[in-house]
Amino acid sequence: MKKIIFAMLFVLAIIAILVSCSKSFFKVGDPPPTGDGTFCFDSVQNLEEFLLADTIYDNLGNAFADDAEIEMRCGAAFLKFKNAFAEGSNKLKVPYFAEEAEHEHIVIFAKELYGLPCISFRFNIGDCNVWMRTLYMGDEFEEMAKEMEFTELLKQIRPDAPNVHNKKEYKEYKAIYGCDMNIGGERTSVLVCEVKNKERVFVLFAYEDMIVVLRGNDKLLSDGFLENLTFSEVAK
Repeated sequence: MKKIIFAMLFVLAIIAILVSCSKSFFKVGDPPPTGDGTFCFDSVQNLEEFLLADTIYDNLGNAFADDAEIEMRCGAAFLKFKNAFAEGSNKLKVPYFAEEAEHEHIVIFAKELYGLPCISFRFNIGDCNVWMRTLYMGDEFEEMAKEMEFTELLKQIRPDAPNVHNKKEYKEYKAIYGCDMNIGGERTSVLVCEVKNKERVFVLFAYEDMIVVLRGNDKLLSDGFLENLTFSEVAK
């Protein structure tokens, strides 16, 4: 009987941990491990070719047989994301900070932030390493983003994500607040999340049909740092 009770308590503990992790919009620790749902690229050209190709390959060079295998290994959301580029409804928008800030790493995660696919770019800008995630949310999101502040927009589409209305639930952050920042020469509504005991800041905002998430140190919040951030659309 004791063994049965112990086993039940162990299962309940695991479930509690999984539920807790599912609420987090972005893990504070290490990036997720590589696997079927992780695709790495050494150039924007290779990224574009992958998104527009009829056949895709994993990082070992093995071709996915068909859409059914892609969905099985990477999820339905990734299949929809990939097909949207091939069909032209998604247009690749590549971020740039300045000519000297090259993309050091480009990765697609089939399921990461909010459980959705995203494209990750890394930049080294002076003494600030910047990681950027771009999530393509569709035309309906773009229309909503024109009408409301980002904190309210995020609350509408993902009410359990860290935000100003539920910041007390997320003890790992010392501050969560909304504000306006100069991004790409335009005043932009953003959500800022500052991590406790770490020199780490997240800045989230909407750009056209995307949610953009920046991670770096507090230089992200300094005047002018994001002023020259632009996105260049790659047409099909």
